[in-house]
Order: sequence, then C-alpha cells, then structure tokens
Amino acid sequence: MKKLLIGLVVMSLILICQEGFSAQWDVDGVAGTISPSDLDTYIGYNDTSVDRMLSKYRNGLRLEYASASTITIGIGECMISNSGGTIRGMMANTAAVTGIWGNLDTGSEANSSTYYVYVGTSTISDTTVTAAISLSSTAPSNLTYYIRLGSFYNDSSGNITLIQNDGFFTDMGDWVSRSFETDYQAATDGFAVAYATVATVYIYSDSTSTPTTLRISTSSTSNAGVCCPVKKGDYYKVSSNGTDTAAFWIPID
Repeated sequence: MKKLLIGLVVMSLILICQEGFSAQWDVDGVAGTISPSDLDTYIGYNDTSVDRMLSKYRNGLRLEYASASTITIGIGECMISNSGGTIRGMMANTAAVTGIWGNLDTGSEANSSTYYVYVGTSTISDTTVTAAISLSSTAPSNLTYYIRLGSFYNDSSGNITLIQNDGFFTDMGDWVSRSFETDYQAATDGFAVAYATVATVYIYSDSTSTPTTLRISTSSTSNAGVCCPVKKGDYYKVSSNGTDTAAFWIPID
C-alpha cells in the first residue's frame, strides 16, 4: 500500500511539472513537424507566455508634478486590459499631457485623499490613451480598458503632493530653487542642498509642517555648504546666518 501511495505521488508531481513547463514558450511547439491537431494547444501555451510578460507592460508615461493642481503624464506606451484580463490593447501617448481634475471618473475633488491615475479607453479600437483619476486603487469607473500609472495625495489644502509612479526605478528629477527660512513638504524622496558665505548653514526636517529637527549643519569662514536627504512626505527648511545664500531641492522621482 505504501509503495502504491508513493507511486501516485510521484506521478502527480510529474504531471504538475509537465503542465508547468508546457505553459511556457516553446519555439518548436509550432514548428512544421508538429501535428496539426496539437497546434491550438501549443499556440495557446505561447500566447499565455507572451500575455504573462506583457500584461503590465509600460514604457514611459511617467507622472510628474506640474503645479499644486496639475500633473503631467509623459510620453510613452502601454498595454491596457479589461477588468478580467481577457482583452488586451496596445496604446501610446505621443505628447505629454498636463491636467488632472478634469479627468475625475466620478464626483468632485476631495481633499486629504489619495487619488490613483490611470490611462486607457472605453473603445478598444482606440490607439491613443485617455487619462482617468479615481479614488479607487483597482479600477476607474469611466474606462473599460486601462492600466494604473501611479498615485498622488491631495492634501488638506487641495494641493497635489506625494506623487508615486507604479513599478519604476527611481531617478533624479530637475533642480528646483528654494528659499531660506521657508517650510516645504517633499512630494518625493530627495535632497535639500544649500550654501552660504561666511556662515553656518542648517537643514531641518521632520513630519511636522514647521520642522524643528536639525538634521545637518556646518560652519565656515569662507563658504559653507550642506546636503541632506529628505523623506517623502516630510517637511524641510534651510536656514543660514550668512550672505550670498542659495538653496535647492532635487527630487528622486
């Protein structure tokens, strides 16, 4: 009896392994030597493999901060799907588009809320994307075929903050000039940089809207400069007691 059970387990494992392998791409599976009666099976395996790889395809289409009330969706291409993943479409955004609240799927702008940004279409024959903004993290109500690009937080004052791109490795954004003795909130991770002549330079950062936690400082009788990492969502402020001061922010998008 024990041998029979072991034999059944081994056979089951062999069948599982064969099924797992057969669901992968097989170049020879659709070769001219294959039996016509097997073509549908092998083509199905290959289609499944391609779909597995491309179902979430996205090249570009980055979300970038434009202003407190607008976001830019960059140039790029993507694969969109219906909610069941049974229909796919390939679409492109050939020019960067800036906007946001005109693309709400339902209702009106809500403060202190996380919004999700999608692109897609309701007509699968379309080739250019339409944007949709939704409180839903899974699907917009006004698009039938879509892919989620990322999210942002609309703060208590109705300002766009904390932009997040789905599935992207981070890189540096553009340098932005900053003023001394001014509180800023970091929409992404990044670095605050400052210098002054004959001075002590300070950078404060924490989760409060008027940060008081000193993170770094330096003094010099000539030129003093500092650089400090800031966590997304935290606030930061640069201070100095010197002259010829300059401060900058560089985000990690």
